[in-house]
Amino acid sequence: MELLKKKRDEIYEDLDKYEKLVEFVNKLKAKYKDYQDYVFYHMLIGSSVSDNHKLSKVDFPGDDSIEKFIDSLQDN
Repeated sequence: MELLKKKRDEIYEDLDKYEKLVEFVNKLKAKYKDYQDYVFYHMLIGSSVSDNHKLSKVDFPGDDSIEKFIDSLQDN
């Protein structure tokens, strides 16, 4: 998780990559009603989770994987 956070921070510093990140997040929010249940969603947007909210999932499946998305931006 720390490596993903480091990669995320690098994306935040590049405006083009950051814009792609925002588009990706908006796509996830539109596609998944339970997007707030994913650990990597909160990591990607840099949010904290209240004690009342239990995260039940880690990453989105397939092409919606946040880990894959971050790696794809790092490759460019």
